[in-house]
Amino acid sequence: MGKTSTSVVNQPDLARYARTKTAPMWSQLLALPIGNTLCATLGMFGTSAINAAWGEEIWNPWDLSDAILDRYWNAAARAGVAVVALGFMFSIFGSNLGANVIPWGADTSIILPRLINIRRGMYISYILGLVICRRLLVPRRRQLARGCGLRRCCRAAHSGL
Repeated sequence: MGKTSTSVVNQPDLARYARTKTAPMWSQLLALPIGNTLCATLGMFGTSAINAAWGEEIWNPWDLSDAILDRYWNAAARAGVAVVALGFMFSIFGSNLGANVIPWGADTSIILPRLINIRRGMYISYILGLVICRRLLVPRRRQLARGCGLRRCCRAAHSGL
């Protein structure tokens, strides 16, 4: 539900680009359930296969990549993990673009329509995402604990837009 709820909430921002009223129906009716089910099934199959081969239940892809490199430290394993990591990176950028950046760019273009179009709003969203990211701003744990309260205040204003 968590993965689908973002798409449902942002559907009006994305549906405005459709040529007909029924065009978004097919993506919601077919692609979302099939894609979500396929991803979940592949994750279960992968965890089951690793459990059968190594005797460990590793469901986190990053932990699985570490375990692969711990067991098979060679050029092929390192290249395979690098390709998988790049795939995850592109997947995260793609899902972030559709779920967060395009709708936020559309919403911020309302503030100053002559200066901010949807594309500039998307760039602003990416910049604010990097600025607000606490791991890049605060490398120490104590400062991180103090900064979390400030981050909540900033994030509330950012989401209120």
